[in-house]
Amino acid sequence: MRRKGLTMAQRFEILEKTDWHCAYCGCYVDVRSMVVDHMISLHNRGADKLDNMVPACEECNYYKGGCNPPGFKNKLKKAFKRKENCYFVKRLEEKYGDWDGKFYFEKMKKKKDD
Repeated sequence: MRRKGLTMAQRFEILEKTDWHCAYCGCYVDVRSMVVDHMISLHNRGADKLDNMVPACEECNYYKGGCNPPGFKNKLKKAFKRKENCYFVKRLEEKYGDWDGKFYFEKMKKKKDD
């Protein structure tokens, strides 16, 4: 499927959704370092529209792959539980620290609702 090209204004709009942080791990990303991620992947019939796009860091976007957020959570939980002797998983563990099972965008939503 051909992906929608994004203007710089649209990229900034996507960044603003999470105040310039990766939607998953919460690390700071800027317009050059962010990867635009489809929360519901195009492979899983997600829309190629701005409301389905979030900013992600390269590591989270790579590891998430074609998963939707619940599938990505499960993937992370399994990787952390197995304590895979894998450089990439070790880097994710360092990045996520004592992960509470919630992504950055979920924590932001909760703060806005309070």
